[in-house]
Amino acid sequence: LNTIKTVNSSFTPTPGQNNMIAWWQRSTGVSMGGSLPYGVTLWSDQSGNAYHMTQRTVIQQPEGAGNIGQNNGEVWFDPANVSNFVIPQITVSGDFTIAMQIKVFNVGGCLLSDNDDVGEFMKLTSTTQLRMKFNNGGALNVGLDSGTWTDGDITNLIVTRSGSTINMWRNGVEQSTNANSSEDFKIDNFGIRRTNLNPFDGWLSDCSIYNETSTSLTSGLINYLTSIQ
Repeated sequence: LNTIKTVNSSFTPTPGQNNMIAWWQRSTGVSMGGSLPYGVTLWSDQSGNAYHMTQRTVIQQPEGAGNIGQNNGEVWFDPANVSNFVIPQITVSGDFTIAMQIKVFNVGGCLLSDNDDVGEFMKLTSTTQLRMKFNNGGALNVGLDSGTWTDGDITNLIVTRSGSTINMWRNGVEQSTNANSSEDFKIDNFGIRRTNLNPFDGWLSDCSIYNETSTSLTSGLINYLTSIQ
């Protein structure tokens, strides 16, 4: 039974609900230019809060598949080109839920981070560990119970904070370790951290951020991310 995958979901991230801050939806609002491989210039935030991902520097643009103006659901980040997206400043306070669908080729790269402030990042620091830093505080390490980030699978990653307790789910399974911090998380980038360090090596197909955590939200996001694989 634990190998059965949800194929449909009654939950979809919805602007205005669950205290949604931002949502970069799979295959939606992705603008590309040039010739194959297409550089992604814009990934529009679907929350209505205008936290659009952009990259004006051509060499640093992540790559999208398909015809211009279309996307097959994967935005690729090349660490050799320091591919990344710039995001208008987000400050996440209190409880939060961060959900994303990624595939990792090599570890060491940053996911959501701040490229202006030191010590603000969510980073895949080893094959089995996610590390976070908020307000340049101590390292917050949460490990995988089994498997690795680079085992070739699509990874549905959810990180929540309730009070000060940070928990992580991978592919619908809550991991047994957690961390603790009540500091704000500042975000203005996906793919690197200050300054232009630790580029992400992999792809992103969906990401959403909320100023809320609840069992129902986590469960809904697990089903939603599974349904779009």
